[in-house]
Amino acid sequence: MHFLSSVIRLGVLQDGAEREFWGTGFLVNQNRLVTAHHCLPKASTVTIDGWIPDEAPLASIKTFGTIDPVRPAFLTRSRVDLAILQFQADPFPAKTKVDSAPRAAARPLVSHLTSVWNWALRKIEQDSQDGIYYTRLRFVNLLNGHGAKTGLPQDAIYGTLGTVHLAWQRCFKKLARKPRLKGR
Repeated sequence: MHFLSSVIRLGVLQDGAEREFWGTGFLVNQNRLVTAHHCLPKASTVTIDGWIPDEAPLASIKTFGTIDPVRPAFLTRSRVDLAILQFQADPFPAKTKVDSAPRAAARPLVSHLTSVWNWALRKIEQDSQDGIYYTRLRFVNLLNGHGAKTGLPQDAIYGTLGTVHLAWQRCFKKLARKPRLKGR
């Protein structure tokens, strides 16, 4: 809910079209708004709710990938569906930006989650050598309640454990190589 105000509605009207369609974008730092490339077709007019173009003019639009005219919203693995709108000034100074959390505050979180990753990786590896295998839910519940003890968000711990479990499942099924320990 913290970043809900960073979601911005975009109106797009293609030349010759009778009605406008709507998409969304996300405000990020450095006067940027990120959206899907297919939301910005060529020869279209874009309106952004609450944007005052005279105060924060649009400097550029950078797009990545290509759009398939037959199926514009469908992607292949080799395509990136991303567009970045760069403004000359902050178009929404009062709104929260997606990456507004200071990086220094994130360092302890990343360091602790690295420890959780490494512990989980070794736990599954050693237990599998003893014939002990976990379901995802059972494995995630091994550290149930540790968020309050360590000061980490419990969802972040669950996500890390779930990702490690998935990595080992892919390894055991011979779909991927053995997961690796993370450096600090």
